[in-house]
Amino acid sequence: SDAKKTGFSNGCAIAASILSAIKNRAIPDGIAFMGEITEYGEVVPVGGEEEKISAAVRH
Repeated sequence: SDAKKTGFSNGCAIAASILSAIKNRAIPDGIAFMGEITEYGEVVPVGGEEEKISAAVRH
């Protein structure tokens, strides 16, 4: 992929995947996650949203 993978913008995706596995419920097609989760459990915004959305649409 030509999208750069930097930072912690996959924290929400990882959390959603873990919860999906624990609950045995699939994440619906077409859903994407973007956001950092701090050590305190807070979700904070990340940069590069337009590039990440474009990459998600392509794949």
